[in-house]
Amino acid sequence: MKKKKWQQSSHNKNQQSKVQHKTTATARVEPEKQPEEKKGIGSLFGVGKKEEITKMPTSKVNVSIIRPKVFEDSRLIADAIKENKIVTFSLEFLEYEVGQRVIDFVSGAAYAMSAHLSKVTDKVLTSIPMEIDYEDIDASLGEDEGDGTYL
Repeated sequence: MKKKKWQQSSHNKNQQSKVQHKTTATARVEPEKQPEEKKGIGSLFGVGKKEEITKMPTSKVNVSIIRPKVFEDSRLIADAIKENKIVTFSLEFLEYEVGQRVIDFVSGAAYAMSAHLSKVTDKVLTSIPMEIDYEDIDASLGEDEGDGTYL
């Protein structure tokens, strides 16, 4: 019987040593937790360097949309042009002759401020200050192209 006790006790010792060995092994594997550093966008892609984001200087662009009802409202358009705003105005509420007078008056203000006056439609025009770059693209099919049908 002593032999059995010895085997049991040695078996218990082996299990205890395995348990101790596992806990010490586990303790060795777990690294110490350190506070996380804030990482830049470069670290997301494996660059390893922190990248600084530089903000580009932005200029504030003001846009006015004006729908004159009488000739006297053309002064609002001219004042907005003098303030170097992009001004879009519609002549849809004016009679033809009054609309012509508004265009003449606004054209003078645009010329004085070196602004560009662009026709958007037959009754809508836009004044663009000299400092603003723009493209005037006419994307129509034209008379020479196509069979005259549109989408």
